[in-house]
Amino acid sequence: MNYIILGLLVFILTACFIIVLDEPAKILGLVDKPFGRKTHNGDIPLIGGLSIFGSISIIGYLNEDIFGLCFQWYNATALLVTIALLDDRYGLNPIFRLLAQTIATLIMVIRGDVYIVELGDLFGFGNIELNGLSLPFTLFCVVGVINAINMIDGIDGLAGGIVFVALLMFGNITFNTGCNSYFIFIYLLSCSILAFMYFNMRSPWRSQATVFLGDAGSMMLGFSLAWLSISLTNPKNHLLPPVATIWILGIPLMDTISIMLRRILKNKNPLSADREHIHHILLRAGFNQSQTVIIIISISLIMGSVGLIGSYIDIPSYIMFYAFLIVFIVYNILICNTRKISNIICIVCHKLSLI
Repeated sequence: MNYIILGLLVFILTACFIIVLDEPAKILGLVDKPFGRKTHNGDIPLIGGLSIFGSISIIGYLNEDIFGLCFQWYNATALLVTIALLDDRYGLNPIFRLLAQTIATLIMVIRGDVYIVELGDLFGFGNIELNGLSLPFTLFCVVGVINAINMIDGIDGLAGGIVFVALLMFGNITFNTGCNSYFIFIYLLSCSILAFMYFNMRSPWRSQATVFLGDAGSMMLGFSLAWLSISLTNPKNHLLPPVATIWILGIPLMDTISIMLRRILKNKNPLSADREHIHHILLRAGFNQSQTVIIIISISLIMGSVGLIGSYIDIPSYIMFYAFLIVFIVYNILICNTRKISNIICIVCHKLSLI
């Protein structure tokens, strides 16, 4: 089937799911209510993830090539979506989410034969092979990416935009290397996310999102990014060096690691909820929601491009890794001084306007 037709079909299916499930979600209580740290108006249906998963599943059944590639992805993701939907509705103990994430990762490793084998030459002393540490390290990374996407899903359009940018990078490398099976899957997932973002992003005719991803969506997309990252860097495919994925997923990874370090330094639980994520900090610095989303997604696009270009021109992995560490340090300095920087920019702009 033609790529354009497939993309249009999954886009329409996702949009239809969102429209059709809107009222049932409200009746069943599958909504996000405004309270505490949540400042949106009214009850917003948490059906974005279910709609994306449903549309991809239908297309997968209709196209054997796609379903053949993502069959174990489907099994693992179905588990995640089911548990996350129950969590969205009833507020389960976090241990159930962690258990679901662990089982999904084991399905990926054992049934899908997708796991991290090596890290490349990260430090300049030779290739790092994991050997017996492969399974626990894969589990750690996958659970980490899932929760990184979940944690950054804080304002309209942000998580979907970041995931879409990452998929652009993965889609670019799979298209240029002729890896059609992965490319089609990435392409369809991207089209489905675009349909979701139409309802999730703010615009001149929409003051706030009419649908949220929910934990089902953020966990599914986080798992999908982890699956693709490991698959494309695995020696069997070797489409990307492992360090490139750190750049492609740079923003959610830096945000999660940074906020956990800051919580630890303040003697707080590193897993506790607060308003210290990058989007919260930019909002407090004076940027509105749309500006904040544009800034973060733009940085994510730049970082992803660095990772992709680095892999194309074969920049040594250790140079890419040390460069990323420098960016991470600069990121933390900027995050801790965002308000000051914002004030300086405002003063400079004001003075320039007077000239």
